[in-house]
Amino acid sequence: HFSEWAVFANNATATGTLGSGVSVAANTETTINYGGFDLVVHTTTASTVTLSSYASVVTTMPSGYSALGFSAQAGFTLAIDGGGALIKAELTTPPLTASAAALITGSVSAGCLQYDAQAEAYNKIDIESYTVGTKTIVVKLPQAGTYLFAAVSANAQIPTFYNKTRATSSTTASLSFPGGFVLDVSTSSANTVTVNRASVSAHTDPSGKHNLGAYFSINQGTTQSVTATLKFTYSAGMSSSVASSLRFAYWDSGTSAWVFPSTGGSVDTSTRVVSQTTTHFSEWAVFANNATATGTLGSGV
Repeated sequence: HFSEWAVFANNATATGTLGSGVSVAANTETTINYGGFDLVVHTTTASTVTLSSYASVVTTMPSGYSALGFSAQAGFTLAIDGGGALIKAELTTPPLTASAAALITGSVSAGCLQYDAQAEAYNKIDIESYTVGTKTIVVKLPQAGTYLFAAVSANAQIPTFYNKTRATSSTTASLSFPGGFVLDVSTSSANTVTVNRASVSAHTDPSGKHNLGAYFSINQGTTQSVTATLKFTYSAGMSSSVASSLRFAYWDSGTSAWVFPSTGGSVDTSTRVVSQTTTHFSEWAVFANNATATGTLGSGV
């Protein structure tokens, strides 16, 4: 008879030591026990999996996030050698310390942050569960890398790497990115958004303006109604006259020109944030007015 058919294989188990590689077979779900906690791994090729302790938080966590710790580490680094694709990497952590577990109460939840040491940036990873009785967190790790754990306040922004897809909905989400960019976004229904950043653009600066080396390409998974606010924190060393001229503009491919929206833009010089509301996504950038000065040969200006 015909129906839905599938191919299955037996799972495997192994014993691991933090910092040492464990061999796993191709296309086999392997549970590696680390003496009190587990990592379940599935790769498409035979691989060596190494889970290491990450001793302490070296880069300040985003606002609204407080580091959680275990008895011997603040987090873990996952490395996979073998060249195949990672199908699954599900970590069940050791118990949090009593003081760490006490932070998870009321509107404060347990969370996981992927950490990029080179960029000194974080990317929030949704956890599967937190069990109060065992003080353990279950989280699916999307790729090799370093993962830290945090107590997350209810209204905290969502730290996000560039080129990472985030889910959106009719409820506004506040996404924060490395380098001072924030996107507050809501969509008419369930959707996704991805932001890429570049320091240069193929398009010439508008007349009388200069760019800040901050170009943001924002894209939805499916084009639909969107309400958003773009925010960018500018350098503390910028003069007040230049800062007050800062504006967001978007590239209009139909007219091949940068367009400065006539409404919805502002600069808060006390917080050093330039903002712009919008109902569409494309390539956006921050520009400032050019300045002029009179000079005398041989004299500084």
